[in-house]
Parts: sequence; C-alpha cells; structure tokens
Amino acid sequence: MAALGFTPASQQDVFSIERERPRCKTSSALSGEDARQFYENVMNDDKGKDLSVSASIRKDNDRQRRTRPKIRESKRETRTSERSMELQGLRLLHCAHEGDISGLKELLLKGVDINFQDTFFWTAIMCASWSGQRAAVRLLLQHGAAWVGVVDTQGRDAQDLAQEAGHTDVLEELESYGRSTQRFTQTESRLGSSSSSSSADVSYLRC
Repeated sequence: MAALGFTPASQQDVFSIERERPRCKTSSALSGEDARQFYENVMNDDKGKDLSVSASIRKDNDRQRRTRPKIRESKRETRTSERSMELQGLRLLHCAHEGDISGLKELLLKGVDINFQDTFFWTAIMCASWSGQRAAVRLLLQHGAAWVGVVDTQGRDAQDLAQEAGHTDVLEELESYGRSTQRFTQTESRLGSSSSSSSADVSYLRC
C-alpha cells in the first residue's frame, strides 16, 4: 500500500491565498447602481409581458366584434324572410277573400304556401268560401288546397263557413270536387286491380 505524504505550504502560497479571498468577495457583491439596473430590467420585462398580454386580449376582442355583426345580420335576414313570407301569405288570404284570380295565380307562381294560416287558423280557401268566391275556391282546389280536416280556432272548415254564410254555390263546388276526387281515386284503384289480375293470369298461363 502506498504511503501518502504531506507537504507543508510555503509562505508564498499562504500569501497568494490571502490575496485571492477579497477578490471573490468583491466579485460576488453588487453595487447599488448594479442592483438598481437589475430591478429596472426586471420591471421593464414585466411591463413588456403585460403589454403583450393586453395586446392579445385586444386582438381577441376585435375578433369577437367582427364576428358579432355577422351573426346579427344572419338573424336579421332570417326575420326579414319570415316576415316577407307572412306578408305574402296574408296577401293570399286577401286575394281569396276578394276573388282576385290574377293575384292568386301570381302568388301561387311565387311559391306561396297555399295552405298558409293566419292567427285565427284561416286559410285562403276558408276566406274564399266565407265570402262566396266560387271561382277562387275552384282555383285553390285545383292547386291542391286542403280543406277536409283543416279547421279554424272555432273548429269550422271551409264547408262550414260557406254553409254559415249561405253560399250554396260554394258548397256545390266543394262537394262536387270531393265527389270528382273520390271518383278519380276509385277509377285508379279499379285500374290497379285489373292490371294486377291480368298479370296474374299471364303468370298462370306461363306456368
């Protein structure tokens, strides 16, 4: 095993160590000016961070302000279109009440709902039946206006209104249209049954 030896320090080594110690102390200490400069830099950095955060918040708010008008405009457009459809429906009821055939045709060509109902659940064919406008009733029926099972707030349909107002010609129009529709449905069912029986006969002959 090797022996460890100890060499005592010389006077020159002790002197050099003693001189280096104050140098470490002076290098680790900060002067007042350095400390002030350090804290000013820290405060400036914090201010810069606050400014960047506030700038990003401002950008988000600007983005939200830009999107809000678009949402409001779409809602306004929806309300306008709904209001326009309601006005056209009310005009359809007015034309039916007055017997304005050209006005009815114009509105129907525009795609106005023929079964539009007002706040009292009245339809165009109800208005025409109540006021005795037979031609308007015929036109509305030809365009597919529904009246069977369609009642107002008092439970009256177009036939009830025509009968209440004493318009027998309108009653005849409604009943004749109902009979013709029923006749057409029966004819279609007969044709369908005859075609099915003929096809069954043909299949029987093939067998």
